[in-house]
Amino acid sequence: MDNKLRTLLFEDNHGDAGLIEEMLEESGVPFKLTHVETLKDGLETPYNNSFDIILLDLGLPDSDGIDTFFRVQDKYPKFPIIILTGLSDESVALKALQDGAQDYLLKKDLESSFLSRSIRYSIERKRAEEQINKSLEEKEIMLNEIHHRVKNNLQIISSLLHLQEISTNEEDVIDMLRETEGRVKTMAMVHEKLYDSPSLTDINFNEYLEKLVYSILYTYGITKDTIKIKLHIEDINLNTDTAIPLGLIINELLTNSIKYAFKKPEGTITLKLKSLPGKIELTVADDGIGLPEDIDPQNPQNLGLQLVKSLIEQLDGELKMNRNNGTEFKIIFKEQKYKKRI
Repeated sequence: MDNKLRTLLFEDNHGDAGLIEEMLEESGVPFKLTHVETLKDGLETPYNNSFDIILLDLGLPDSDGIDTFFRVQDKYPKFPIIILTGLSDESVALKALQDGAQDYLLKKDLESSFLSRSIRYSIERKRAEEQINKSLEEKEIMLNEIHHRVKNNLQIISSLLHLQEISTNEEDVIDMLRETEGRVKTMAMVHEKLYDSPSLTDINFNEYLEKLVYSILYTYGITKDTIKIKLHIEDINLNTDTAIPLGLIINELLTNSIKYAFKKPEGTITLKLKSLPGKIELTVADDGIGLPEDIDPQNPQNLGLQLVKSLIEQLDGELKMNRNNGTEFKIIFKEQKYKKRI
């Protein structure tokens, strides 16, 4: 088994290349050196094999500066890279280290013990990075699967509620089951969006809300010729701690308007979501008959508005209501930070 340190050296100065080779010999670690003088030679197919370490001079005949590092990194993303340079440029050093170089060494300060220590630490750090990245990938796969299973389970619950709904003739029971089914669907859609999203923690709320509104209209048999929905939604990404309660609030208020705001199914419901400095504002308004005076959203008696009040408190939000020309609910809240679960 070959235990030699497989080293790829980019260096066009023969004197510097010889000095680096001597330092590697002095380190006492057996090594196999592949030496190239140009970027082109280093990136060609014959050298596309495994290396333990890459030693890179940024100033080559066919490439100079930080771009040299990026091109080598792109060709050999899995191998640790140590930059060896004759020029002290803090901005280049910082940029290279931020973007994945394991170390940045000045040739004038180089010693064999210094170089061997840098090589050892660079290899160890690169291996640690790979283990961390592998662990993160595994956790992302697991989290993705969790969202998928939660979505499926909620859809099963929704289907069971629907079966219960069609098996009874009692209007009150049908209404109650339909509302509960809508709440379950609202939560299931969040997990569906998370499953399809590049991010496993945030969803595009604009896309989510369009699907939610369509689902509610379909559930209550509303067509575009009857109640019109106007959406003015900013392109906002929200985490689950915000998206789920906000989706449930919208589900309750929109359902309430569809069921009670109009003497006949004709009118307009407007939904707005916009960013404010440090906050977000939601508006749900209709031009219907208006909310009866004996209904107080701050002290609600029915389940739907009780749920809305509780969810607004969960978002640390503030509710304002306007009864002129229909009913307008305006909720101002902050996006919730993830809370530690015990």
